[in-house]
Amino acid sequence: MASQIFFPKDVISQLLVIGASVVPDVPVASMLILDKLKGKQPLKEQTKNFIKVNGIFHSLIIWLISGLCWPVFVGGYSHLLLDRISHSGEKFREVDPSMLWPLPWKLRGIFEYRKKHGELFSPVDIMLTILCILLFTWLRFSFPK
Repeated sequence: MASQIFFPKDVISQLLVIGASVVPDVPVASMLILDKLKGKQPLKEQTKNFIKVNGIFHSLIIWLISGLCWPVFVGGYSHLLLDRISHSGEKFREVDPSMLWPLPWKLRGIFEYRKKHGELFSPVDIMLTILCILLFTWLRFSFPK
């Protein structure tokens, strides 16, 4: 939605927003896939190096550099701000990104949506997401500017 709000008629900028919004989770998605291929419970065992790399990808400080390209900044920060709000679970404290890399402090969220390590979305979550996307798409094209 951020791409539509900030760049309603600029497809290239919209693509940059969408691309940048998924970049912070590239390490986690990669590890999830590798763990599944190895038959392990996804994301249960995370090395210190992995946690550091994930912290770098989720660093509010590092993403400031993306301010040089406004669409990338919007995409990256839209992801990071959602993570900042939604990552508060104590059982994930050790492995959650600090959000402030290279500083030693960790920011904690307001609520927690995750149930266990590596659990993907439930069918209800997926259906609600699809319905919201369809509704947003219908509204967007039903009322052109």
